Amino acid sequence: MIRVGGPSDPNATKIAVIGSSSDLRGRVFRVIDDMGAVVLTGHLKRAPRTARAPQTGPLPWRYAETADLSALTTPGNYRVRVGRMTSLPWQIYDGAAADLRDALLAFYPIANDGNEFSPVHGVSHLHDARLVTNDAMDIRNGQDFDLTGGWMDAGDPDKWVFTIGFATWALEAGARLEPSVTGLQSTADVGLRWLLKMHPPGSTLFVGQVGNASWERDNFGFRDPSTDDSNAEQEVNHRRAYETKRSDVAGKAAAALALASTLTTAEDEAQELAAAKEWYALGKTNATAASDPSCNDSEDTCTYDDSTWTDDMALAAAELYNATHTQSYLDDAYSYLADAGAYVGAGPDGYTTDPYAAAELCGALGGAAIGTTEQIGTACGDLSEDAGIAQSRMQNVFLRPSENDIATSCRNAAEGVIAAAATRNGNTEAETVAANARDYILGRNPWGLSFVVGFSAPSTQHPYHWLQEPSARDPIEEPNGWLVPGPTSLANFRSFGGNYTAAHGRFDTRFLGYADNHGLFHYNEGDVACQANGVLLAVLLDLAG
Repeated sequence: MIRVGGPSDPNATKIAVIGSSSDLRGRVFRVIDDMGAVVLTGHLKRAPRTARAPQTGPLPWRYAETADLSALTTPGNYRVRVGRMTSLPWQIYDGAAADLRDALLAFYPIANDGNEFSPVHGVSHLHDARLVTNDAMDIRNGQDFDLTGGWMDAGDPDKWVFTIGFATWALEAGARLEPSVTGLQSTADVGLRWLLKMHPPGSTLFVGQVGNASWERDNFGFRDPSTDDSNAEQEVNHRRAYETKRSDVAGKAAAALALASTLTTAEDEAQELAAAKEWYALGKTNATAASDPSCNDSEDTCTYDDSTWTDDMALAAAELYNATHTQSYLDDAYSYLADAGAYVGAGPDGYTTDPYAAAELCGALGGAAIGTTEQIGTACGDLSEDAGIAQSRMQNVFLRPSENDIATSCRNAAEGVIAAAATRNGNTEAETVAANARDYILGRNPWGLSFVVGFSAPSTQHPYHWLQEPSARDPIEEPNGWLVPGPTSLANFRSFGGNYTAAHGRFDTRFLGYADNHGLFHYNEGDVACQANGVLLAVLLDLAG
């Protein structure tokens, strides 16, 4: 099998992968254009290998080689031939990364909630939300707060500061990098407006979650969110809200709000900065990522549990220093970054944020480098090291899937952002890593599928989303532009009660599997944070040309 990526801009790195049962290293490959003319020839090279999980080899094949197409810079459609094998076309044209960015951005209005406009549903959840606490003596328990708006997180209608906070920050970072692309800031503003509501001014309340999707879905199934306000069930028409005291959540909210204060009007700046400082103070005071008191597994209020928090607080402190130039924030940023410890690879959904903090301090994401010469050198060195780890992990994901890999397209998007940021800081080797991340997502993977719905055929067609449920949508629709998590480890699949036998496909292995099946959230339910990493990766690739 030959796997190709793209669409790609003309000057981007373009490397195809050939998997086979025999060793093809050194064999000739040919590239043909739409007219069948040979435009490039070369010799296959052994695909890179890493020390991780060496026993698995280049699964699902016994051997894997690469063909470097980077010399092709003329726009067109190109196919790779090796022996009797011919690939799908690799598209090359100016603006390919911009098209990917815009396709990914187009998903966010689908996820809009409240009075935020959505092209696929009416106004929704206008009664959000009713606070629930575990303290019967808490006078706020049962009170209604205006927590409308924002984005529904995934295929379900929950809203989380954990993911919306990170997504808002990432979209704002993209807007700072490409200010002429107005859709980046206008999309980020939806998340920003909602984040400002999660901590009512002058209060001690910090809300981390709105809604309880698993309970709602188990009792009412997938449904059009615009019907919830008229639902007879009180916990659907007046959804629950849950307080948070977690430092990781606080750090993500503070980072988004602080960065926003440097990008918006003076009138908005004061409110955003005040909220950022208060979220940051909450995180610093509590100094924990432990589950909130309201966390209840039976009510699905424990999703997005994290084990670290200093990485998020490092990012928040960096953004607060950029906004205020207060020395204590800069000191905190470097102290928290050091406390975050060695980077071990990105998780999906914005779990691991220390590389983003290092990139901000290094000045690799559109802002100025901050700190002393020695401190900046440390941050930039951390970023370069993180990009090297990203390279190792992405090779592992494609050729050596480990037992613990989950949401590989989301991970690749995150690792790609880290590599692209390092490229901007002069790490030329990292550019290939960022391109490989894009191409894995867009089809250069064992399954040969693009994991962005409706972009770069063939793509995932059956994501885990309410638009795909006949009882909620007739006829069903595709949430185009949605970046689904893609292949996940079978260990993770089974941990959620997945039936591996029923889901097993041609390119699955004993380590990793994927099925384009609406009913399998393990593979096909993205979220707004994973999506934002995809957007930011596309922005960085667009700037690279």
